[in-house]
Amino acid sequence: MKKGFTLVELIAVLAILAILSTFVLVNIIQKANKMKVISEAQVEEAVISAAKTYVSKNSYLKTRAKSGENISIEYTKLKSEGYLPDNMLDVTTYRKINISEWTVCFSYDRETNLKYEYLVTLKTSCK
Repeated sequence: MKKGFTLVELIAVLAILAILSTFVLVNIIQKANKMKVISEAQVEEAVISAAKTYVSKNSYLKTRAKSGENISIEYTKLKSEGYLPDNMLDVTTYRKINISEWTVCFSYDRETNLKYEYLVTLKTSCK
């Protein structure tokens, strides 16, 4: 009697391995996409934090916002005045993030009379 696997058994094992590897690959791709979203959120948070610091040191901006004006704070302005580094890296790929077109829109919430709102956009100005 011969010892070994039959062709059907080998095909069944390969099919099971293919199915398992598909699940693993899908899971890895989902984790990578999730990390990318987290990375973008962290960069946006850093830009907003820099804008808040900029506004707090330039109090005339709060006065302009309270009068109803939407204030645009460009990324290049935050970078040139030292509020942000020259090159921000994506934590998942370690590549430089091109956010030179980003603008932080700063406005005052008249309903609460206390809250300032920050919105990061890819526009060149706030409306």
